[in-house]
This record gives sequence, C-alpha cells and structure tokens, in this order.
Amino acid sequence: MPSAQFPWPWSVVPWFEGDIAALAPPLPAREARVLGAFLAALHVPAPEDVAPNPARGGPLALREAAVAAWAQGPLTSGDEALISEAVDVFNAGLLAATGTERVWIHGDLHPRNVLVSQGHLCAVLDWGDVTAGDAATDLAALWWLFDPDAHSHFWAAYGPVSPAMWHRARAWAALFGLSFLSFGLPDDPATPDTQAHELGRRQLRRVVAEQGPP
Repeated sequence: MPSAQFPWPWSVVPWFEGDIAALAPPLPAREARVLGAFLAALHVPAPEDVAPNPARGGPLALREAAVAAWAQGPLTSGDEALISEAVDVFNAGLLAATGTERVWIHGDLHPRNVLVSQGHLCAVLDWGDVTAGDAATDLAALWWLFDPDAHSHFWAAYGPVSPAMWHRARAWAALFGLSFLSFGLPDDPATPDTQAHELGRRQLRRVVAEQGPP
C-alpha cells in the first residue's frame, strides 16, 4: 500500500520472458486456439460477492457516452471514415441482447497486456481490472490480436457463443480501438500517442472488415 516512503500502490510480480504483442510480429493463426482455450478456462461463473467494475463487463450502454466522446475527440483527424464504421459496429452491439452471465473476466485484454515469445502467446499481464461480468469484454481481444480469417481457430477452442454475444464482443473491440485513438502522450495530452493510434487503427480495420458470427 502507499506509504510516506513510496506514495503509490506497488507489488512484486513474476518475470516472464517475451515481448508485448503490441511490439511483436503478427501471431500465426494457430495461436488463436491458445487464446480461445485460455479464455474458455478463465470465463467460469464468478462468486456473487465479486465486485463489479463499472468500466468493464457491464452493459455496453454504460459506455455509449465515452464512445461518442472518443469518436469526436481532438486527436482523430484523418481517421473519420474508420471511426464512423467503428461507431456503427458499436451501435450494432447496443442492439444485441444484454449479457446476463457473470463470469470471471480479465477486463483489459489488449496487446500491451499480452506477452509473446518466439511466435507463441506466453503470458497475460496486468490483472488490475479483473472482475465479474460479460465475457464479451474479453472476447474483444480476438480483434486486437488476429485477423478475421484466423477467428475460426479461436472459436473452435473457446466453444459456441450466441450471435448476441458475438455482436457485443465486436462492439467492445470497437470501443477499445476507439479509446486508443484518443490517447495523447502522458506528458503532453494534446499530442497523439502515435504508437497507440496505430494499434487502434490496425485493430479497428479488423473490426470493420466484413464478417459475421461463428
């Protein structure tokens, strides 16, 4: 816990060899099965006393205002067409049935929190947002990490989902990609974080590509 000697929370954690997926070469399609098996193992019913996270795992409608703000943000010049298509995907998710299951979710599963070693997924980092809620939040990682032509490998390992779940997952992917397009530099918020923006563009191109539920 924070103290007079060090004023922030801190922890001692294991070390994993590898590179974050955001900086590593694209993963081969076979690794989508690894991600699917990992999330299938994680997404089991959570105890009733697990605290919800208001920003993760809840109804998409709770994030509608944030998506609108990101889509019209000051750092999005040049990405208007992509953003418009992504907002359409998010809106389609709003029309899907709301998830009612409460399973364990990571909550922040993007390429800066996934570790890769020699072309293989090897670790998932930063569990600070872990909570109980809609699995669709984590399923958005599929668009972060893989092109649509690899998605069948993921679903073969994860298992069947309803069309509503798929649309919510794709909507969460649109939400996360749009959030990355809003990132400014930590010491200069008015200047775009170009690495984050490129990650967001790459992901949103996958999100808006022609595709449908498995």
